[in-house]
Amino acid sequence: MVQATELVYLHDTYQYIAQAQVIHTQQEDEQRYAVICDRTIFYPQGGGQPYDTGYIYNDDARFYVEQVWLRDGVVHHIGTFTQGDTITGTVTMEVNAQRRLQNARLHTLGHLIDYALHDIGYTTWKPVKGYHFPEGAYVLYKPDTSVDLAEHPELSQQLENELNARIQQGGAVQAIFVSRDELAQYVTHVPDYIPADKPCRVVVYDDYGTPCGGTHVKDVSDIGQAVIRKISKKKGDIKIAYDIA
Repeated sequence: MVQATELVYLHDTYQYIAQAQVIHTQQEDEQRYAVICDRTIFYPQGGGQPYDTGYIYNDDARFYVEQVWLRDGVVHHIGTFTQGDTITGTVTMEVNAQRRLQNARLHTLGHLIDYALHDIGYTTWKPVKGYHFPEGAYVLYKPDTSVDLAEHPELSQQLENELNARIQQGGAVQAIFVSRDELAQYVTHVPDYIPADKPCRVVVYDDYGTPCGGTHVKDVSDIGQAVIRKISKKKGDIKIAYDIA
């Protein structure tokens, strides 16, 4: 059984280069391989955020990482060799920094929408899904009562203004690890899926947190200009589609 991968990205979004040891390389399909290491800075797709891309290399081989998946605690770097046909020993990992930062900005903005909604009076809307991909990012909310969006014509512009005011003001974004009992200090609702026997990672901004395993910017001012593309209703839920200008 392969040991669980140490997830370095949980502690530093901005670490784009790191050393690791290759544990195993295996055929993934007819053209691609999976490289497994003892640790990784590559984010595996999940939690509404896309995977990182980049390279794993040493003097003997160079491997292009096209996809990254977490399977039973083990990170699989999927891709193709651009030099050599296998890779062993100590390697350098290098993440595509531009893609990483764009994904982090979108993810943090998705969280910031929660805070901004609360500030403009929509305190009972519960976030149920986040999709933080560059192609069609959105957050889905479940209101506590039925909502007629026609009665909220100002919501889109009001929310966008609040988001950009917060971004302009700035504020630190931190990732901390807490127990399930401590989680209630940071979130308004403790999800049922949070285990009681291990620490939970919480992304905290302005004394408000969200359980999250994704990558985020250091400060909300790093997001850039927020755009609310559309607010729509789907089966009683409210979908807020957003982007970065």
